[in-house]
Amino acid sequence: MSSTVDDPLSPLPEPPFPKKTTSGSSHSSVNSGVDASIGSRVASDGDNRSSSTNISPHDLQPFAHQFAVPHHNQGTRARNPPARDCKLMCKRLYGEEEQDLVKTLHTTNPTIWVAIAPDSLTGDLAHECATAIQALAQRRQIIDIDIAFRESEVNLLAGPPLLPPATDVDPLAHVNDALSTALSLPVAGLGTDMQGNLGAYFVVGKELYAFTARHVLFSHNGPNYEYSYPPYPKKKVLLMGQRAFKEYAAFVREKINTMELLVLAWTKHVHAMETRGDTSDRGVQKLADKRRQLAAFQVELVALKHFLQHDIPRWREQKNRVIGHVVWAPPMARDPESGYTCDVCVIKIDKRKFKNLSGNVLSLGREIAPQEFIRRMIASTFASFIYPEDGLLPARHTTHSRRHQLPEDSLPRFLSAVRHYSISGSFDTDEVAILPDSAALTDPAAHSDPSFSRGGDSGSIVVDDLGHYVGMLTSGVGAADTSDITYATPMDWVWKVIKRLLPDAKLDFDPASFMVA
Repeated sequence: MSSTVDDPLSPLPEPPFPKKTTSGSSHSSVNSGVDASIGSRVASDGDNRSSSTNISPHDLQPFAHQFAVPHHNQGTRARNPPARDCKLMCKRLYGEEEQDLVKTLHTTNPTIWVAIAPDSLTGDLAHECATAIQALAQRRQIIDIDIAFRESEVNLLAGPPLLPPATDVDPLAHVNDALSTALSLPVAGLGTDMQGNLGAYFVVGKELYAFTARHVLFSHNGPNYEYSYPPYPKKKVLLMGQRAFKEYAAFVREKINTMELLVLAWTKHVHAMETRGDTSDRGVQKLADKRRQLAAFQVELVALKHFLQHDIPRWREQKNRVIGHVVWAPPMARDPESGYTCDVCVIKIDKRKFKNLSGNVLSLGREIAPQEFIRRMIASTFASFIYPEDGLLPARHTTHSRRHQLPEDSLPRFLSAVRHYSISGSFDTDEVAILPDSAALTDPAAHSDPSFSRGGDSGSIVVDDLGHYVGMLTSGVGAADTSDITYATPMDWVWKVIKRLLPDAKLDFDPASFMVA
């Protein structure tokens, strides 16, 4: 099929360039099924486009910026230059002969682009598909068409999914909790600097929800009203605010620097031991241990660098970090019946981001080594505590009243009276007080921070040694960033508040039974 351009003012039709597909990006657009975009095309460097003129790609190079005719492998889309611009271009190149040149411009056949899954097409299948398309076109009196196949994947415009919780042997266990589906996910409101943590996940039918403290997403000094969506404007929830994300990226870079120093030091140790040539049983064993540790450091360093270069950039833009929106947040106040603080916010979660959800599990992390964690638990009267095999402690909800097995010196058998201040005044509430780890305070062998919480921990879930919910962390008292005393609202009461809004809500659920594929 060919056409002759006679009207110098009519633009050429738009070319059927394939749209670019970018895996895991919120900017991605895709060819799904058959892209039957049909139109005319003009000559351009690198394209297999036909023309009866003698204009070479070299001649057109000075004018490429004017027309933005893309190379095929760029995958962008642009309009052809209007015919009057073609005339101007030809006139500048060839003088008064441009009228004849424009009249003889031809285009290639219309093209049907077929999107296919990567590595799924064979020659026989392509021939069979092309034959069927041609037959379909001919029945509609469409002839002289080209058929092209293009690898393409359909990606939802929601950014990348969160990572699965890291086990204690995962080389990224030090850094990926902030991007995983484990409990205490760092969250913030869109356009705010406030930072807190996501509480537990729960389901209502096939929908996924979570909760946190209201003051994490609503300013404590702002209007104190009952929010619900609808009718109020949607309030989006981010995975980490902008400042927190920058600090997180800096933390990963710091870990890489530390690991590079460790690899360098262990490499020197191994080389020195190999040079000494100690052939005793003890010397051979020490060398084997050093080599094994060096190999582990090298694996972790490679994983960290890949994580920094390939995973973190996918989350840099705020719109990629939107994980849901607030559906309900009652005003922050003292509950007259119980005396507890009503500081609750319910969030509807975007399930597409949580394909790797394992339920409500708490990652014990690597800040405290397993042997040190066990030692401190035993020192705190948790003699029966069993460290989970993979470092992931499942959280459990009890339907009956139970005295949580937290040590008496950490969870006193009394409530603390707390006074809250805001621009609308003050009110007094009763809270569960959690004290610092006394064993870590008095034990010189303990090298970790004894404080139970620090700034930015509001909304986190507190559990006992068996993983049973104790409460939701709301506030703390302390002169520095860490808290001398941490306050929490009992989980049983928080859950009653949520059940009043969503009576069919369930804390214990099987993620595989409702998550999208």
